[in-house]
Amino acid sequence: MKIGILIAGHLDESMFSTHGNIDKVLTDMLQGQGFEIVSYAVCDNHFPTDLNSVDGWIISGSIHCANDDIDWIHQLKALVREIYARDIPLVGICFGHQVIAAALGGKVEQFSGGWGVGGHQYRISEKQLDTRVIAWHQDQVIEKPEQAKCIGSSDFCRNAFLVYADKIFTMQPHPEFSLEFARDLLAIKQQSFTEEMVEQVKKSLQQPLDSNVFHKAIGQFFKTRTVNIE
Repeated sequence: MKIGILIAGHLDESMFSTHGNIDKVLTDMLQGQGFEIVSYAVCDNHFPTDLNSVDGWIISGSIHCANDDIDWIHQLKALVREIYARDIPLVGICFGHQVIAAALGGKVEQFSGGWGVGGHQYRISEKQLDTRVIAWHQDQVIEKPEQAKCIGSSDFCRNAFLVYADKIFTMQPHPEFSLEFARDLLAIKQQSFTEEMVEQVKKSLQQPLDSNVFHKAIGQFFKTRTVNIE
């Protein structure tokens, strides 16, 4: 099975030697599940010419906002609508979660509660399952599209996990981020936060994650068009 990654933003080059770029991080997330991966840096205006050349698509995170008035973001939203119309499985992570919602009629805004960074607890509502995953965002899906169903949330993020029937599966947190990755990213980005927040994030990164639950769920979604988180 072939999966295409739509890169919506590059990692800081200082992360490359240890972690690679974001497509490498996402490829590692899906490792061992039988996928062949190709990637397109849409943030550099490198878009696929044939959407049916793969069996499913992933839209990565980004430093940009889904509401930014940038040509490639407008083009990406049009691509989302085309993927949806063609019934090709699509996964969105963080910015991907947001831009898909914005493209399909939802509302994305900078959250009044500020940044969500570090290990966050999420409740998967249908299974009453508590999971811990890395968050790294300031914007949120404030109003989900009509066709989307919320299946997971937190006190900080109401529409954290959305499913659009058997077509799209999106999430606000970053299951592709390991604790080590998040610590390295914090070291680069800590000047953006208060000292108090940095200490809170460091403390949150001392607890184990449940990211592998979502690695499996994403792989299963591509293979079976169903979302089962357990």
